[in-house]
Amino acid sequence: MAKLDDKLTERLSDIGGYIVALSILSVIVIWLLIFMPMLNKLVEQQDTIAQAILDVQSANRSKSEFMANISHEIRTPMTAITGYIDRIYEDKIKDEDKDEVIKIIHDNSNHLLNLIDDILDISKIESKHFVLNKEYVNVMDTMDNLYNLLRVKAENKNINFEINYNTNMPSKIITDEKRFKQILFNVIGNALKFTEKGEVRIEVFYHEHKDELVFEIIDTGIGISKKQIKKLFNPFSQADNSITRKFGGTGLGLALSLKIAQKMNGDVFIKSSQPGKGTI
Repeated sequence: MAKLDDKLTERLSDIGGYIVALSILSVIVIWLLIFMPMLNKLVEQQDTIAQAILDVQSANRSKSEFMANISHEIRTPMTAITGYIDRIYEDKIKDEDKDEVIKIIHDNSNHLLNLIDDILDISKIESKHFVLNKEYVNVMDTMDNLYNLLRVKAENKNINFEINYNTNMPSKIITDEKRFKQILFNVIGNALKFTEKGEVRIEVFYHEHKDELVFEIIDTGIGISKKQIKKLFNPFSQADNSITRKFGGTGLGLALSLKIAQKMNGDVFIKSSQPGKGTI
């Protein structure tokens, strides 16, 4: 009878061990299949929320910097306009200087209007109210017009400025001429702005098999780092705040050019750039 009790006790002990082992195994399986994925999901969500907070903070800083820049950009031409108008009103301008003063007022007024247009364009694009007006456009005539508008900047800085057509060009394309010129004016103007010596060269290609028109704007300017490229097309910042302080500008030009190009089924991008050597 004692032996039977011992065997029963041993069997119960074994069963208890199995139950404990199964319980532990069940806990492990439940942890691996249910709680571990939940924990991983919570960690991912926490990381996403933290990144979103950082992005919002960064965007707020960028917008604050943008507002400071835009205020400066608006104040500069307004100061010139109101200052010279006051002098004209008070009859403090010599007759021989009046034409020059009127030109200064005219130029600053146009700069102010262009600035307001850029802000409105960004707003229209982001609110999806941006409309293209397509028509037949002569590419070479448009480029000649741009060249004549921009060559004065190059001449004032004593840098070489040229346009080269590397393939046969289509006689006309269908596009929005105003926006087409706006993109190129911004990108080429930017190259001229940040180039103090050397050249700004526009190489034009028409790839007939792709039906693609390509403009390479090559400069020997200050160049940009890979880190700065990531910020370059942000509508509320330039690549570096020190650039804003040194060269001025709102940082809207390239961002606007990219958005308009994309609306026209095109693109704007940095092909290559080296700090101190230039950009394509």
